[in-house]
Amino acid sequence: MGRWLACKVPETLDLPASKGLIPGIVASDEFGRKKGDRDLPLVWQWNHNPDNRFWSVAQRKDYLRLTTGRIDLTLLSARNTLTQRTIGPVCSGTTCMEIAGMKDGDFAGLCLLQSNYGLVGVKMTDGSKYIYMINAGSEESVEQASIPVSAKKVYFKAECDFRKLADVAYFYYSLDGKKWNAIGEPLKMKYTLTHFMGYRFGLFNYATKETGGYVDFDYFRINDKLTQFNAQNNSPYLFGDFEAATVYFNNGRQSDEKVNYHLPSNKIRFIDKKDKVIKEVSDTQMLDSIVVGKRVFIPDSVHEGWFEILSEKPVVQVQYFAKTKPKGKQVGFGGTSELTRTSTYQYLDGGALILKEPEMEVVGYYNYYWIFKDGKRKQFKSLAQFVKLYPKQKAQLNQYIQDNHINFEDVEAIVKLCLYAESL
Repeated sequence: MGRWLACKVPETLDLPASKGLIPGIVASDEFGRKKGDRDLPLVWQWNHNPDNRFWSVAQRKDYLRLTTGRIDLTLLSARNTLTQRTIGPVCSGTTCMEIAGMKDGDFAGLCLLQSNYGLVGVKMTDGSKYIYMINAGSEESVEQASIPVSAKKVYFKAECDFRKLADVAYFYYSLDGKKWNAIGEPLKMKYTLTHFMGYRFGLFNYATKETGGYVDFDYFRINDKLTQFNAQNNSPYLFGDFEAATVYFNNGRQSDEKVNYHLPSNKIRFIDKKDKVIKEVSDTQMLDSIVVGKRVFIPDSVHEGWFEILSEKPVVQVQYFAKTKPKGKQVGFGGTSELTRTSTYQYLDGGALILKEPEMEVVGYYNYYWIFKDGKRKQFKSLAQFVKLYPKQKAQLNQYIQDNHINFEDVEAIVKLCLYAESL
């Protein structure tokens, strides 16, 4: 018996690579098909037996079209929801959906399918379209957001965090596929036997009033990473917690601290060892750098903010930001938070100014980048601005961006883009 207990299931298996259309048990899909390809690879499964009259990857080239064929009142009863597994320990699913063909009462988008589901999508009501987020984590479906939208194309993202039994999901929307906005409250994912297969990403479209409306999905992309920002939805901080860091001073001194990057202010904050109060590094002139793990942050001498060094050859830097708005009364937290802003990094030796900060809510994240080119430090706030830095390589860079689906908020992708541009 003891011999069997000592056995361990291997973490990996040495299996030959699949030669199918899309190998693996999950995969991204651009919905482009060549002659002889299956309409849907085996990574996809329907939530119910599909009605094949109302879906197609051929009706519009390189798109999945879902057309409503009957009236349904909820996501769980809707037919022709196309799903893929979620994977651990973390994963993210992203899609782009064109909505011009919707009819009144239609509801379409991206979901995490289970009994206690969550979704973000577009609903057409009385001739107008709205971005909706619905959270059924409490066993009742609760509408947590409704945002008017006039665009013909909307981007959605759902992220799952299964680490340490967290089992939490977060939802986002974007109007350009670059700047993502958190929407609704985190979904607490609960496994139920009603939907015994666990949580699945799903692309859905169902009618509540009349049939015949359709939406076109441009792609579905899955990866094993979360948004680079804190997995705590709407967090004002870059890291999930205050992290151990080494602070290097210009005079050669160094100090071990617990720090975090405050996104709305673009400032580094630390926990005072003496009184355990969160304080802000406001006088950066005496500092050389702050190192968190392998990540290096340097002060912005002009605006008193901070950069992260992403690459040294070429030199690429990024500043992280968050958009905020005052929390509405419905949130129910009230009051203000206290922050001690120190004039130096000397723990209140000369006194401190106590600030009252209003309760703010993060509604989106964005990055600014810099690259050292031709001996000068040049900023770019979009992919278009980056391409303008290399006018002779414009065509090659635009093709690279298109082929690699470059997301401007993905710092690793931006570094690869910079390396590619410098290699041309």
